[in-house]
Amino acid sequence: MLLRKAKRTLLANKKSYFACMFLIAVGIIMQTALGIAASGLEKSMLEFYKSNNLADTYATVQSMPEDYVDTLDKIPGISSAEGRYIAEMRAEIPNSDETITLRLIAANSIENPTLNALNITGSAPKNKTEILVNPAFFKANNLSEGDTISIFSKGKEYTFTLTGTAISPEYVYITKDMTQMLPDEAGFGIGYITTESMEALTGYVGVANSIIFQREKDVSFDDIKLQLEDSLSRFGLKELFDKEDLISYFFLDLEITSIRSMSSSMPTVFLLLAAVVLYLMLKRVIDQERTQIGTLKAFGYSNIQLILHYLTYGAITGTIGGITGCILGYMLSGPYLEMFQQFFMLPNIESSFDLNIIIKALSLAIFSGLLGAYAGARKMIRLAPAEAMRPESPKPIRFDIIKYLGVLKHFLNSRGNMSVRGITRNPIRSTFVVISIMFSFGIISIVGSFNGLIDKMIFSQLQDIQRYQVKLSLSQPLSYEYAVEDAYRIENITYAEGILELPFKISNRHLVENAMVTGITKDSQLYHIVDTNTKRAFIPPADSFILTNGLADQLQVKAGDYVTLSSPLLEKDISVFVSKVIEQNMGSGCYTQLDYLSSIINHQNIATSVILNTNDLRELKETIKGSNIVTTIEDKENTLKGYQKMMGMFSSLYVALQVLGTLVAFAIIYNTTTISLSERKREYATLRVIGLSVGEVSEIMNFEYAILTSFGILLGIPFTKLLNSLMNLMVDSDIYSMPSTFPLSAYLIGASCCFTAIFLSARSARKRIQTFDMVEVLKERD
Repeated sequence: MLLRKAKRTLLANKKSYFACMFLIAVGIIMQTALGIAASGLEKSMLEFYKSNNLADTYATVQSMPEDYVDTLDKIPGISSAEGRYIAEMRAEIPNSDETITLRLIAANSIENPTLNALNITGSAPKNKTEILVNPAFFKANNLSEGDTISIFSKGKEYTFTLTGTAISPEYVYITKDMTQMLPDEAGFGIGYITTESMEALTGYVGVANSIIFQREKDVSFDDIKLQLEDSLSRFGLKELFDKEDLISYFFLDLEITSIRSMSSSMPTVFLLLAAVVLYLMLKRVIDQERTQIGTLKAFGYSNIQLILHYLTYGAITGTIGGITGCILGYMLSGPYLEMFQQFFMLPNIESSFDLNIIIKALSLAIFSGLLGAYAGARKMIRLAPAEAMRPESPKPIRFDIIKYLGVLKHFLNSRGNMSVRGITRNPIRSTFVVISIMFSFGIISIVGSFNGLIDKMIFSQLQDIQRYQVKLSLSQPLSYEYAVEDAYRIENITYAEGILELPFKISNRHLVENAMVTGITKDSQLYHIVDTNTKRAFIPPADSFILTNGLADQLQVKAGDYVTLSSPLLEKDISVFVSKVIEQNMGSGCYTQLDYLSSIINHQNIATSVILNTNDLRELKETIKGSNIVTTIEDKENTLKGYQKMMGMFSSLYVALQVLGTLVAFAIIYNTTTISLSERKREYATLRVIGLSVGEVSEIMNFEYAILTSFGILLGIPFTKLLNSLMNLMVDSDIYSMPSTFPLSAYLIGASCCFTAIFLSARSARKRIQTFDMVEVLKERD
């Protein structure tokens, strides 16, 4: 009998329960899709790293004889070592205007290396005129096997034939350096060539400048670090780091960690909202079925039987919502993983069925349903049969806002006063609506801000800070005056400057970070030190460093502290004063004056790159083809276009998330309006009897929810900032961070979506008011 009763109640309020199931399903979709995607991504990563034997430790030196590399595996804790030669060079593709830089890697064995084995499509290079490139570069430039690529080195042009593509575990995510957040697929790629090819390009025979190591089991990086530094220092050691500091490894690990964090935190909020909605619904059902409950108790039904009956409502709601969410979440995990494949070059990324994730998600869904149902039905336990047979006594009004704010009488008509009193009559429901609107507003605003925030991160770096058109990287440091004068000899150069970029290990007590220190001239016009939050520009200090917030946070330093610089370029470690810490959302580094940075390494005003503006970029590229000084060209305009193209891929995703946020707001508001209508049906029917039209009665509810929505949006503004801060905690690193300021357009999007949800709910409520049978309603007992 109780099951039949539960079925009738669920069907009678199917729209309300469906809205609740929708909230549960949304939470479970997020948990399942993100959880399965993170699991699939991690599984593919670990399998690829293991099968292709990703090296544990990496070292960069000036130059080392290949014969000496073979002796490095004798160091205790090292199981194997391999030497390579890596060089970045300018490249051209026929009939393409793209400014291209290739990072060329040459090893003795391309097909069967011991470490960092390649997944090759096509054939490996057999002679010194053949090359492999990474698949993203291959696709972005519309290449085919047999096409040619021109590479420029030491003033000469070398033509290579493309034999296929290769994926390396070292370059799953490809960016030129830590300052680039997104890959420049067309402009920067990885090329694999034979050692004979590299010797022809560089003129260096039998040497390596990059050594990779495999450690023995249970040996950590710190265990071998000092021994390796000792062995490699004589060869001009530049860098020594663990695999976790690889750009590719870092970004992939950060992505997996962020997804897992979101898959556990975001669904919890939706499930809690669903539990509160169920609580409000069951609370009203208990009030309406008070007499029935008394009758059932009088006939001998126990409290346990009745509580289990009402828990059935929550169990059914949670189960249906959970199953729906699991099915849709599993289906969506596939497209989500396909999106990852646009960035991460991992083979065999696939959505695998993870029973643990499904069971956990379904359990949470059912638990949230049972929690809401129990909270709403538990007061029934205290009802005695005789008491339950009587209608509940009207609750006294303890707080009449009109009484305390009498001024409202002069601004509101009678319907407005009723709306305001309706808010204070049921503070629990009103508070829930405000919190729900606040949450919906925050989610929609965060999603609406993504375009603006990412634009700010990227474009402030490329337009506010790096104001040059072209950056020419030099093969070796040159005298500042010579480098700039040489640049001005090229026709159509309107302005040129030199910059000095040097890698250092920067430490504060036990905390150590690798960072690039940039030296610029005091009156630089093309490179500004800008705080992206305040838009304030700073002059490079003459005897101290300015640190970016990412690096300062990692080192736990602030303005006024000292940091220690370490580098093979220094005779000994030196201490440097930190004069300022500024916010920059991309990159991790620090700034100082060029002459001060030159003096630190005992040189007088040198430059490693030339930045410039030109009236004819094509002519510039032609002119430096024969240069043996310029190794690579960075065309900022092409980089900017590449970012814009990549971000355009996500525009439809942002719209879908905003629609989802609006639907969530609608589901919450629809349920609360339905509950409110059910509670006040007799009141509204009375108003209709005494002459108010449907529109005037609807106006009472509309005005009430407009007030609650306004309060929800006002609270949503600081809540959105809090969400933004929490997102920063999830994705913040020494490489990039989310901007602390928030665009006004995001708030407007959030507000418009929330009021849209209110409008849709109001239309639904109006239709229900029109269907009231006033005679029957007035005959009902409260």
